[in-house]
Amino acid sequence: MNKYILVVFLNIIFLSINAQNYTRAELTTDINFLQTQLFEKHSGLDTYASLEEINITLNQMKATLPDSMSAIQFYGHISPILSTIKDGHTMLLPPSVYLEKSNTDSLFLPLRMFNSGDKLYVELNYLPEDKIPNGSEIITINGVSAATILNTLLNGMMRDGNNDGYARWALNWWFMEYFSYFYNHPPAFEIQYINANGSVQQTTITGSSKEEIFENRTKRYPNRSFTRTYDQKPGTAVVFTLDTIHSIAIMKIKDWDEAVLKNTYHQKLRKTIDSCFDSIFLFHIQHLVIDIRDNQGGSLVNSKHVLSYLLNTSFDLVDNYYKVSNPALDAGNSRYKKTSGENSKSNKIRKEIYTGKVYVLTNGGSFSNSGLFASTLKRNNRALFIGEETGGSIYSLNANTKSLTLPNTQIQFELTTKRFAINESIPNAGRGLIPDYVVHPTITNLVEGRDVILEKALDVIQGN
Repeated sequence: MNKYILVVFLNIIFLSINAQNYTRAELTTDINFLQTQLFEKHSGLDTYASLEEINITLNQMKATLPDSMSAIQFYGHISPILSTIKDGHTMLLPPSVYLEKSNTDSLFLPLRMFNSGDKLYVELNYLPEDKIPNGSEIITINGVSAATILNTLLNGMMRDGNNDGYARWALNWWFMEYFSYFYNHPPAFEIQYINANGSVQQTTITGSSKEEIFENRTKRYPNRSFTRTYDQKPGTAVVFTLDTIHSIAIMKIKDWDEAVLKNTYHQKLRKTIDSCFDSIFLFHIQHLVIDIRDNQGGSLVNSKHVLSYLLNTSFDLVDNYYKVSNPALDAGNSRYKKTSGENSKSNKIRKEIYTGKVYVLTNGGSFSNSGLFASTLKRNNRALFIGEETGGSIYSLNANTKSLTLPNTQIQFELTTKRFAINESIPNAGRGLIPDYVVHPTITNLVEGRDVILEKALDVIQGN
């Protein structure tokens, strides 16, 4: 099929998918359902915003509804509630049927993006040719400024507290998808950009199917991996390297989640960790780098297992757990009650504890249980932290998600039913862990393939 004909054909398919409109009454019903579920079940709804503020925001969304909307338009209308609630485990997604059709039958912007502040850059070009060089700064896409695009997308993404690190990290990984949620699937993208020489250029890029994007990126970047956890081959959940000459061990832990470990990596993480520490003890390693960048969390048992090698005392991952007991808007402190949670207080002190220096690498993708892991080391003064602020909170998080769908539009959402009070001894600042050495990779670093965070860790170890 001719490429032009294919583009037109796929665009027609997309338009037909998105053609159904819902009445104002149906959309109001969906917001009412969302509102009720949040107030009745969400375990930390007022952690970062008052219940009154959240209620007002939802009521304003109802008041500003047009006479009709498609499901994806409605998704864009209500998604800013996520940046009001500021709970990284509460999320909204377009209807599953929309996502399925979109991923198989629609065209996407074939570029991997990198965002920094209000600027947007091309990290990797997924076209067969370099119509836009890697490293170029995007000025506009189809007439919309990069700053406007970033503001729109980030305002509709989840995050923990007053920290947008996780949202920015996720946007780097899934920019083409999030862009399509808010700006649809145009057949072509008119792009204005600044090249390496500082001159302003303009070009038009034809949209690509997911199949074309995957094929082109594999051909162009055969040595790059394109999953959030890098290489997901079996047995690679932990990447462990030893430098016995300089007495340095590097342990990259990609995931804490048992399902991912079992089904993707086919690996028992705790057994692997035991083997790593056997080598560390055998060679008397003095410097241990633990890399939890891009590790979005999972089972507390797994992070607790690593911590047991690092702490010579009993420790708590979580101070207390809470759930909703009184959903009333004016419930105040009586809204929540303590409940049980994953046992984090029963660790046995090991006979052999690692006593060398520990360095932990973090970024916005260090989320959920990785935040707990970092918080525990921080409050025990057991590690130096290097990299970017964790996307996950080190004070409080909400988990135990419940999946629901809005009754009319079938938009998917997850809310949390249990709050993990990680450290109740200090006020919740609404931030992640701020590293001792803050290092922000630049677009130049990424294009060059440099890992400046790891480089900084090695410099610190070597006293540079």
